[in-house]
Amino acid sequence: MQYIYLHGFASSPDSFKAKFFAKKMLEHGIELLIPDLNLNDFPNLTISRQILTVKDLIKTNSPVTLFGSSMGAIISLILAEEINNIEKLILLAPAIKISQLWKDSTGEEKLIKWKQDNYVDIFHYGYNKNMHLNYKFYEDLLSHNDSIFNKTIPTLVFHGLHDKVVPVDFAREYAKQKSHIKYYELNDDHSLNNNLDYIWQKILQFIII
Repeated sequence: MQYIYLHGFASSPDSFKAKFFAKKMLEHGIELLIPDLNLNDFPNLTISRQILTVKDLIKTNSPVTLFGSSMGAIISLILAEEINNIEKLILLAPAIKISQLWKDSTGEEKLIKWKQDNYVDIFHYGYNKNMHLNYKFYEDLLSHNDSIFNKTIPTLVFHGLHDKVVPVDFAREYAKQKSHIKYYELNDDHSLNNNLDYIWQKILQFIII
């Protein structure tokens, strides 16, 4: 089994969650691959480029479990629709309907200005500074499905009840009445950092079956 962790937007392989799960996996003799989805070119980032990067990492002759955090969870879901050897998904605060979220949080005026200027300043938590992001990111985002996923592979979903970045309602609706999904709502925010030990115990049970 190949295990790959996909970090969220404006994050990095050095995020607290990524390092936490890598350490826990290693304690059980399992390597967790954590690619840098910034691709050394955050200003020109797109979902499409990230998807292609992860596809190149996935071995065709091995089953795969994908961990996905926020936007990384959406990338995981998109990949699972396309690649048959992805056998399990672990989704942390998945950014379901990310294109709608982006539009609502940015606002029409700022989107227009972003398109005119061709870039917007984004605070990058991985680099701890503001960085430009090209408007192509948003255009590319709109070209991807971010709400309807038909594969029925075993899936864990964790979402914080106090998540102010991605509403818990979206994850709740996604998981509703789906027997292949185990869904957990936690007393936490978008980071889920207060519940990582609990999440890890559920993940450990999930991956050793």
